Amino acid sequence: MQIRRMNSIYRTILCIKIIPLPKLDQCLMDRQKNSSSINECFEKGPNMVELIPTIINKFRLRKFSIIADIETAFLQIGLQEKDRPFLRFLWWENGDKEKKIYQHKRVVFGITSSPFLLGATLEHHLKQRFQDICNLQRRSY
Repeated sequence: MQIRRMNSIYRTILCIKIIPLPKLDQCLMDRQKNSSSINECFEKGPNMVELIPTIINKFRLRKFSIIADIETAFLQIGLQEKDRPFLRFLWWENGDKEKKIYQHKRVVFGITSSPFLLGATLEHHLKQRFQDICNLQRRSY
Protein backbone atom coordinates (compact mmCIF):
# COMPACT_ATOMS: atom_id res chain seq x y z
CA MET A 1 0.00 0.00 0.00
CA GLN A 2 1.20 3.50 -0.70
CA ILE A 3 -0.23 6.88 0.24
CA ARG A 4 0.45 10.14 -1.62
CA ARG A 5 0.88 13.24 0.51
CA MET A 6 2.73 16.54 -0.03
CA ASN A 7 4.51 15.37 -3.21
CA SER A 8 5.73 12.26 -1.40
CA ILE A 9 4.91 8.60 -1.60
CA TYR A 10 4.80 6.70 1.67
CA ARG A 11 5.48 3.01 1.27
CA THR A 12 4.54 0.33 3.74
CA ILE A 13 7.21 -1.97 5.07
CA LEU A 14 6.81 -5.65 5.80
CA CYS A 15 9.26 -7.06 8.35
CA ILE A 16 9.95 -10.76 8.53
CA LYS A 17 11.58 -12.27 11.60
CA ILE A 18 14.59 -14.38 10.69
CA ILE A 19 14.51 -17.36 13.03
CA PRO A 20 18.22 -18.23 13.63
CA LEU A 21 19.27 -14.71 14.65
CA PRO A 22 17.10 -13.23 17.43
CA LYS A 23 17.70 -9.53 16.70
CA LEU A 24 17.69 -9.65 12.91
CA ASP A 25 14.62 -8.69 10.92
CA GLN A 26 14.38 -8.56 7.14
CA CYS A 27 12.35 -5.52 6.06
CA LEU A 28 10.83 -5.36 2.59
CA MET A 29 9.27 -2.32 0.95
CA ASP A 30 5.88 -2.98 -0.59
CA ARG A 31 5.29 -2.34 -4.28
CA GLN A 32 1.79 -2.02 -5.66
CA LYS A 33 0.69 -2.93 -9.16
CA ASN A 34 1.10 0.00 -11.61
CA SER A 35 3.41 1.87 -9.23
CA SER A 36 7.16 2.38 -9.24
CA SER A 37 9.46 0.38 -7.01
CA ILE A 38 11.77 2.38 -4.80
CA ASN A 39 14.73 1.39 -7.00
CA GLU A 40 13.00 2.81 -10.07
CA CYS A 41 12.86 6.20 -8.32
CA PHE A 42 16.63 6.51 -7.73
CA GLU A 43 19.55 7.10 -10.06
CA LYS A 44 21.87 4.12 -10.20
CA GLY A 45 25.13 5.91 -10.85
CA PRO A 46 27.79 4.41 -13.10
CA ASN A 47 27.84 0.66 -13.69
CA MET A 48 30.64 -0.54 -11.44
CA VAL A 49 30.15 -4.18 -12.42
CA GLU A 50 32.04 -3.42 -15.63
CA LEU A 51 35.12 -2.62 -13.52
CA ILE A 52 35.25 -6.03 -11.82
CA PRO A 53 37.45 -7.86 -14.41
CA THR A 54 39.93 -4.97 -14.46
CA ILE A 55 40.03 -4.80 -10.66
CA ILE A 56 40.58 -8.57 -10.38
CA ASN A 57 43.42 -8.47 -12.91
CA LYS A 58 45.12 -5.54 -11.18
CA PHE A 59 44.54 -7.19 -7.81
CA ARG A 60 46.55 -10.20 -8.98
CA LEU A 61 49.38 -8.09 -10.44
CA ARG A 62 50.15 -6.06 -7.33
CA LYS A 63 52.44 -7.13 -4.51
CA PHE A 64 49.98 -5.96 -1.83
CA SER A 65 46.20 -5.72 -1.95
CA ILE A 66 43.53 -4.61 0.46
CA ILE A 67 40.06 -6.04 0.83
CA ALA A 68 37.31 -5.16 3.28
CA ASP A 69 33.94 -6.41 4.43
CA ILE A 70 31.62 -3.45 3.85
CA GLU A 71 28.33 -4.99 4.98
CA THR A 72 27.62 -2.29 7.56
CA ALA A 73 29.35 0.56 5.73
CA PHE A 74 26.07 1.76 4.22
CA LEU A 75 24.65 2.47 7.67
CA GLN A 76 27.56 4.83 8.36
CA ILE A 77 26.47 7.20 5.57
CA GLY A 78 23.94 9.75 6.77
CA LEU A 79 21.35 11.41 4.55
CA GLN A 80 20.94 15.17 4.44
CA GLU A 81 17.72 16.44 6.02
CA LYS A 82 16.36 17.59 2.63
CA ASP A 83 16.76 14.07 1.16
CA ARG A 84 15.13 12.12 3.99
CA PRO A 85 11.50 12.66 2.88
CA PHE A 86 12.24 10.54 -0.20
CA LEU A 87 12.77 7.53 2.05
CA ARG A 88 9.65 7.79 4.19
CA PHE A 89 7.64 4.74 5.12
CA LEU A 90 4.51 3.83 7.07
CA TRP A 91 4.53 1.59 10.11
CA TRP A 92 1.52 0.24 11.95
CA GLU A 93 2.10 -0.34 15.65
CA ASN A 94 -1.00 -2.36 16.53
CA GLY A 95 -2.24 -3.94 13.35
CA ASP A 96 -4.16 -1.29 11.41
CA LYS A 97 -4.97 0.90 14.44
CA GLU A 98 -1.95 3.17 14.93
CA LYS A 99 -0.15 4.47 11.85
CA LYS A 100 3.27 6.10 12.24
CA ILE A 101 5.39 7.82 9.60
CA TYR A 102 9.14 7.27 9.67
CA GLN A 103 11.98 8.25 7.39
CA HIS A 104 15.44 6.79 6.99
CA LYS A 105 18.35 8.88 8.24
CA ARG A 106 21.00 6.61 6.71
CA VAL A 107 21.63 5.15 3.27
CA VAL A 108 19.53 2.01 2.89
CA PHE A 109 21.38 -1.16 1.90
CA GLY A 110 19.87 -2.69 -1.22
CA ILE A 111 18.73 0.49 -2.94
CA THR A 112 20.04 0.90 -6.49
CA SER A 113 22.13 3.97 -5.70
CA SER A 114 23.70 2.60 -2.48
CA PRO A 115 26.92 1.16 -4.01
CA PHE A 116 27.64 4.41 -5.86
CA LEU A 117 26.93 6.50 -2.74
CA LEU A 118 29.30 4.34 -0.70
CA GLY A 119 32.06 4.61 -3.31
CA ALA A 120 31.61 8.38 -3.64
CA THR A 121 31.66 8.80 0.16
CA LEU A 122 34.83 6.75 0.54
CA GLU A 123 36.54 8.68 -2.24
CA HIS A 124 35.46 12.02 -0.72
CA HIS A 125 36.95 11.17 2.68
CA LEU A 126 40.13 9.75 1.17
CA LYS A 127 40.60 12.97 -0.82
CA GLN A 128 40.06 15.10 2.29
CA ARG A 129 42.43 13.29 4.62
CA PHE A 130 44.61 10.89 2.69
CA GLN A 131 45.39 12.37 -0.72
CA ASP A 132 48.32 9.98 -1.31
CA ILE A 133 46.12 6.92 -0.65
CA CYS A 134 43.43 8.36 -2.90
CA ASN A 135 45.95 8.77 -5.73
CA LEU A 136 47.20 5.21 -5.19
CA GLN A 137 43.64 3.91 -5.20
CA ARG A 138 42.86 5.82 -8.39
CA ARG A 139 45.86 4.22 -10.15
CA SER A 140 44.60 0.79 -9.06
CA TYR A 141 41.65 0.96 -11.45
